[in-house]
Amino acid sequence: MTTVGDCIAKGEALLPVNEIRRIAEELLDLAAGELAHHASRDVYPSTEDRFFNLVERRVAGEPLAYLLNQWSFWNVDLIVSSDVLIPRPETEHLVEAVLPVVDQDSTILDLGTGSGAIAIAIALETHAMVHAADISIDALAIAKQNARRHGLDIRLICSNWFDAIAQKYDVIVSNPPYVESNSRFLDSGDLRFEPAIALESGPDGLDALRHIIAHASTYLVDGGHLVVEHGYRQSKSVRELFRSNGFALIQTTNDLSDKPRVTQGSWFD
Repeated sequence: MTTVGDCIAKGEALLPVNEIRRIAEELLDLAAGELAHHASRDVYPSTEDRFFNLVERRVAGEPLAYLLNQWSFWNVDLIVSSDVLIPRPETEHLVEAVLPVVDQDSTILDLGTGSGAIAIAIALETHAMVHAADISIDALAIAKQNARRHGLDIRLICSNWFDAIAQKYDVIVSNPPYVESNSRFLDSGDLRFEPAIALESGPDGLDALRHIIAHASTYLVDGGHLVVEHGYRQSKSVRELFRSNGFALIQTTNDLSDKPRVTQGSWFD
C-alpha cells in the first residue's frame, strides 16, 4: 500500500513542497508539522486518488484556497469557495485602519463582505455590532458559516451596495471590486478562478468605489468614517472622490509592499 511519504515524494515533483504538504495535511486531518511523524502511514487508494486529483487541479492553476476550502485571514481560518474572493494579506490593512476608530459600542457595516473575512476580524477584535452586506446569496451563505464557526452574531444583509441598507453606521468599510474590466491580470494566476463580480469594476476599476463614496454619507452618523481598499495606482483618484463628496480628514495607508492600499475619510453633517 502507498504511504504518506510516497504521496508527498511524488507530489513534490509537481508542486512546491509547502503546497504539497498543505494538501496532505488537509486530506489526512493533520496539524501543521505533523506530516513527518506520519510518513510511514498507509494511505487508502481512495485517499490517494483524492490527493492526486487535488494535485492535478493545482498544477492546472486552481487556487490552493479553493482546493482546501479554507484560508487564513487575520490569523483566523475561514471557509472559502469559488463563490467568494480569496482573502489577501493586503486587506488586513483595512482591518487595521478600522480598529482605532471603533469600540464595542460602534456600529459597523462591511459592504461586499464575500467570505465575511473583514466583518469577522473586526467583530473578533472589537465585539462591536457588525452588519455585513453582499449582493451574492452564495457569498452570504459562506459568510454565515464563517460567522457561526467563530461564534459571532453578525447580521447578514442581501444588498446591492446600499440598496437594502436602512440605518446609519459609525463606520462603513469595504473591499470592493477595483480591477479594470480589460486588465490582463484577470487572465492570470488565481484571478482566473475567482468571481468576476468581486474583481471587475468598469474600464478604470473605479465604478464600485465611485458609487460607495458618493452614497456613503447618507448611511454614516455625524463624525462617521468610511474606509476602503483600492488598487495602488488608484489612490490619487480615490482621495479626490473622497474630497469631491465632502469627506474630511482623508488619509491613505500603504500596504506591506509600501504601496498605497487603503483610504479613509470622516463625514461631518
